[in-house]
Amino acid sequence: MIRFAMICGVLVLANLGSAVWAQDTEAGEFYYRQFCVACHGLTGQGDGPAAAALRVPPADLTGLSARNGGRFPMQRVIATIDGRIAPGAHGSDMPVWGSFFAQEADTEGLGLAGSALQTRGRILMLATYLATLQP
Repeated sequence: MIRFAMICGVLVLANLGSAVWAQDTEAGEFYYRQFCVACHGLTGQGDGPAAAALRVPPADLTGLSARNGGRFPMQRVIATIDGRIAPGAHGSDMPVWGSFFAQEADTEGLGLAGSALQTRGRILMLATYLATLQP
């Protein structure tokens, strides 16, 4: 009986994980469309409507895994979005979305801890969505 309960528990947790992943991906797609499409395009290939105005074309985000030995570089993607790593390929710097998200969260009256949590959550959801763009 205990074994059956443990198996059921594992199955429930596994399903919760996929539900959370789907929710993060959906929210990440929302943020991608709001903040990234102009330069990186709908498919992430760097062909957005603003790309032509940049001196250096934006990165093809669909090739992140391929350029990293078949593994999605989640930590590097997060650090690039939040501004800890400068992308350097934009002619002018890519906007630091971490700072933008933090300022936006500050105006929502969440307090320091709430703002930091919301900012990190948004960045993680965006990075999670970018992982789905990999072939």
